[in-house]
Amino acid sequence: MKFQRRWLARPNIVYPKRRAPRAPLKKYDTLPYAREMVMAAGALLVGGVTFVFVTVTAWGSSLPAVENPVASCSCSERLAVFEKNASKYDASRVQNERLALMPLLRWWLLRKAQGDVLEVACGSCPNLGLYPSHLSSITLTDASPKMLAIAAQKTTKQPVTFRQIKVEDMPFEKKFDTVVDSFGLCSFEDPVSALKNMQKSCKPNGKLLLLEHGRSHFTWLNNLLDTFAKKHLLNWGCNWNRDIAGIAKDAGLQIDTISRYHFGTTYYLVARPDPDLAAPLTKPDSD
Repeated sequence: MKFQRRWLARPNIVYPKRRAPRAPLKKYDTLPYAREMVMAAGALLVGGVTFVFVTVTAWGSSLPAVENPVASCSCSERLAVFEKNASKYDASRVQNERLALMPLLRWWLLRKAQGDVLEVACGSCPNLGLYPSHLSSITLTDASPKMLAIAAQKTTKQPVTFRQIKVEDMPFEKKFDTVVDSFGLCSFEDPVSALKNMQKSCKPNGKLLLLEHGRSHFTWLNNLLDTFAKKHLLNWGCNWNRDIAGIAKDAGLQIDTISRYHFGTTYYLVARPDPDLAAPLTKPDSD
């Protein structure tokens, strides 16, 4: 008892303080040096991409200019290529387009469509699910029956009509509010005439919506496109190195908007038809 009283009476006793609760671990603290590892991986990725870009640029710049950069083949040969590739076209296209954010560009362009719409060279019609819901009608045309058969299997809320017809043979009895062509100018034997026929199918106050691929801003990339143009044409029926801006100008398009992406190889155009081409076929008699 005396010991207990003496111990409790001691004035200099220091009791241990309560330990503060430990702060919760942050995500990057669960693995040692996680932030450093992420930063190193990012630096390696940027460095690798830069190295590949510089290497390809140097190689493309060293290629000699092709004497005749625009390869050509007949309409029947192109059609045979499209028929052969119809079954595998979507599978080969989807992944590449997603990496290039092409569905976003398609949607951004097609939201400008209105009224009765004509789409030429629709192929398997990757645009079908991207059209606005308020359209009056959609007419899809293509020269390849196998491509149209694949497109017809896709569902849409709008009334759709499929027509197997070449752009050169399109009838002009119906005037459309919007004419659409996505990556079709590369597949026409005469793209200027094709654009003029599209304008004849468009109302005077209508619009043409074009999403195309062609020549780049950069000489080194144009050299690459020119070098492999013939091989690409034989494999896919596509001239990927055409001067799209020049073709649109030669066809008389009145361009309201033109933007270029992917080093200038993707062309986004919103245009109005040449008034002389879009004029009604029959004019009222003058009094």
